[in-house]
Amino acid sequence: MKKDQPSKIQKAATTIAEQCLSMRIRFLNRTVNSIYDDAYRDIGITAAQGNMLVAIVLNEKISPTILGQRLNIEKSTLSRNLDRMRKSGLVDVREPSSGRSLELVPTKKGHELLLEILPRWESAQAETRELFGEDESIDLVGAVDQARAKLLKE
Repeated sequence: MKKDQPSKIQKAATTIAEQCLSMRIRFLNRTVNSIYDDAYRDIGITAAQGNMLVAIVLNEKISPTILGQRLNIEKSTLSRNLDRMRKSGLVDVREPSSGRSLELVPTKKGHELLLEILPRWESAQAETRELFGEDESIDLVGAVDQARAKLLKE
């Protein structure tokens, strides 16, 4: 290794550490997921499964493929969580009358659990907003919604 190589390596590492969006977003993702997972733990659901349940309730008869695309979830993660939710009686997977792809439908138990999630979500939401600050939380929601809209157009 050349004599000036360590300083170039140090500079590269410093630049990435100081500016990397991925590193920061992954840190925030783990931090925020932990807050919501802790809030939902006593009702036996994860934050990811809670988000999936909300999307299924809002988009009744959504296909697993479309759900995965809308939530940007990898196929294996989606299948694993849907299987757990189905076994827990939160969603049904049905064959549509048109013969096309499967449909996800929330069950009565899924609807009831959503009502149990709400106060826990409100608590986790307040904790997260406190962590970021109110104005920054509003800015974050706007930035994520804007990026999501761009990605869904592609």
